[in-house]
Amino acid sequence: MTQDKNAPAQAAADEAPINIGELDRDGRRISPWAWVPSVNFLQGMQYILVTQMFIIVFFTMGVPNRTALFWLGLLSLPWTIKPLWGPLVDKYWTKRNWTTSMQFMVGICLLGAAFTVLMPDVLILGLPAFFIISILVLFAVAFASATHDIACDGYYMLALNERQQAFFVGIRSTAFRVGWIFTLGPLVFMADVVQRWTGPPPIDVAIVALAPGQQANLLADMPVTITTPSGEQGIIVDTQALRVDAGTSATLAIRLAQDPGPDSKITVVLKERIKVPEVSLDETVLSFTHENWDQPKYIHAKVDPRLRNSATAMFRISAGNVALGWAVVLLTAGGIYFLLALYHRFMMPRAFADSVETTNRPPFWVPAVAVAATVLVPFLLGYTVYRVMMAYQPELGPLLFRGLAASTEAVDKKLYDFLYKLMSILTPTLAGFVLFFAPGLKKMTRSFFRSMSDFSRIGFADVFETFFAKEKIAIVLSFILLYRLGEIPLSSLKSPFLLGSVESGGMNMSLSEFAFANSIIYVIALIVGGLLSGWLISTFGLKRIIWILVAFMHLPNLGYLYMAYTQPIGNLVIINALVGFEAFGYGIGLSAFLMVMIMAAKGPYRTAHYALCTGFMALGVMIPQMPSGFIQEAIGYQHFFLLVMVLVIPGCLLIPFLPIDASFGKKGHAAT
Repeated sequence: MTQDKNAPAQAAADEAPINIGELDRDGRRISPWAWVPSVNFLQGMQYILVTQMFIIVFFTMGVPNRTALFWLGLLSLPWTIKPLWGPLVDKYWTKRNWTTSMQFMVGICLLGAAFTVLMPDVLILGLPAFFIISILVLFAVAFASATHDIACDGYYMLALNERQQAFFVGIRSTAFRVGWIFTLGPLVFMADVVQRWTGPPPIDVAIVALAPGQQANLLADMPVTITTPSGEQGIIVDTQALRVDAGTSATLAIRLAQDPGPDSKITVVLKERIKVPEVSLDETVLSFTHENWDQPKYIHAKVDPRLRNSATAMFRISAGNVALGWAVVLLTAGGIYFLLALYHRFMMPRAFADSVETTNRPPFWVPAVAVAATVLVPFLLGYTVYRVMMAYQPELGPLLFRGLAASTEAVDKKLYDFLYKLMSILTPTLAGFVLFFAPGLKKMTRSFFRSMSDFSRIGFADVFETFFAKEKIAIVLSFILLYRLGEIPLSSLKSPFLLGSVESGGMNMSLSEFAFANSIIYVIALIVGGLLSGWLISTFGLKRIIWILVAFMHLPNLGYLYMAYTQPIGNLVIINALVGFEAFGYGIGLSAFLMVMIMAAKGPYRTAHYALCTGFMALGVMIPQMPSGFIQEAIGYQHFFLLVMVLVIPGCLLIPFLPIDASFGKKGHAAT
């Protein structure tokens, strides 16, 4: 019966114009233009929200980089393991229902996250309560997003014929990137606007650095104590111009003019407008609440004794409700998800091909338990190895790192702690490779997957067994894991670096400046790079030009190394140019990476095998991102970007061993 209905509908769709949809179960013809762009817009939004925007959220709310990046890196886990529950999405609901339901779920989570960022400053297990609850909410977003990816990709192939799929593939990619632009552009800019709107007018403060034997300029004679009109909120500073002799320090006292209210937190930020390298502040971010608004907080300004000529550094002191700004952003994002999810319930056609076969289907709990076991057993084994490594650090640390572990120097201690934690994170991954590929052990591991597959009664073992039996699959998977080993730490720390203060080694950008650079500039350059790489690969083939693509992927890292050492503060032309160059190189270099995954997915189960490759790609994001914050705090931005350059080497060393056919990727070459 189903085939009789499908046949005329499909025949009509094949003959219909591209802009007209297939006749659906309700007798409607809905144009793909009505839903393809909006669905993929949300797909781009939700991924960037989790992986990029919340790095900015946590950074501006004072969460240390090492903590934020560790947990945000772990959030890549759902994208890593999503192929495991793909069969559940296929067999237990229509792709249309999964897609819209996951959009509603993401909307609910974002609305919840909007309220969590407004929570009072309460510590749980040594971490802010809002951070812990936000991470739990983001895990739900990540699982919903990964499920949404499976469902909407499958729906796209079921609801459109081949001609339409080919026509709209570029529209999908563009809509995904528009979601990216909107998230890192207008939404971040909105947070900045709300923060400025909720704060008093900014104040400029001068730090006059006096070289030995030289006089102060007239700016140092400005009146002390900045006041605000009665009844208005403001920032009160004990002096607008501070004179500091070389080799000494002086203090600025800052407080608010009014009580911000019992449920508000005002964040005061000092950003350098005129840079003097010899002048530094010990703090640049202060927080005031209902309890401490009238209690001065002190910032120490220090002048390097090597100062040779007197100079004046200018700082702008601005304030605003940072948490409220992000709450408004998350409420807006959640509202967009709800509205578009509701829209998609009506405007996504009920395609005939999007059906579920219920014959001989086991109850949902049976495959759900099998999939959960398949996910949880390796995860718990890996986590156990990690906890054992951490528990035995006093015994293993001195044995493995010897003098570094015994050092009493603060820098050495930070480096040792980081190296041991990194080793503890990598050890479970290496153990997993041994279990999957070592003779003797791999038989036991694959037997476990087969037994779980048989128990599930939906079968997923064949997909895994045929995947891991491919030619040189260990080398290919190693390449997928290592190719972005340098790029991921850089992209993870890029936001804190560009937004960070001069004293922390950052570029001191405002949220508005950051939003422009990392939305408009970044995405335009990314699209241009992607288009160029597509032409190069189709013209010359992947094998012939892969080294050129790899060079473009990694050489832009030198731009961040240059900024870390020179700190061209306020020079937006240079900063935007280097951010654009990074995006351009990423657009070119990522194409080589994606083509290798397409190559690895050739043969039977192509869709499922490509999903496995994307899972390993997500693992290759998770592993280097988790310790990135520890690295940066241990060695600083300058050495961090040097390390990034070194980390590109392991992936490059594997390129000569990849089984790439000479004609693979060329126009007219058919992959099988």
